[in-house]
Amino acid sequence: MRNILLALITAALLSGCALNSLNVCNYKDIDNGSLEKMKKYNAQTIEHMVKNSRINRNGKIVVTTISDIDRIDESKKSSTFGRVLSEDVMTNLSDQGYKVIDLRLRKKILVEKNDGEFVLSRDIKKIIKRHRADAVFTGTYSVANKNVYVNYKLLEPKNGVVLSSGRYILPIDNDTRKLLGLKPVEPKYCEE
Repeated sequence: MRNILLALITAALLSGCALNSLNVCNYKDIDNGSLEKMKKYNAQTIEHMVKNSRINRNGKIVVTTISDIDRIDESKKSSTFGRVLSEDVMTNLSDQGYKVIDLRLRKKILVEKNDGEFVLSRDIKKIIKRHRADAVFTGTYSVANKNVYVNYKLLEPKNGVVLSSGRYILPIDNDTRKLLGLKPVEPKYCEE
């Protein structure tokens, strides 16, 4: 009887140790602070871009919705992620002293929920005329397994010439997944 009791206590202790030694295998993929990294990367990239473009700080910059590169032609739909990027771009440009035109406040541009403000080649002349823009800030992103690749362009609105460009790679975590409309990653437990 004593041996059975000792065996049961030993088994219980060993199973408790096994449970305590489990770790979340993909913790870094779940929450790695990607939105804070996005703000930091955006600030650095935009500062570099406007410095290299030599745009006058008194000039007006129109910011379009940053688009999924694989869905540019799909009925002009944007994602929450693209709209968040655009909002952060506007904030950065404004913080640096540039005059930023928010298209959503203009009467003649229709913006519906889940849509964004997009620039197509046929719209550039309209933007110049309506908003007297000195530059158009636009961009795309592409989603891979573990990262989002963000690319920006600052365009001359009269002819579409690229005045400056920038890019960065953002790791995907659950916050980013939510903004992209993807399912969150559930923690996987494994032994050390």
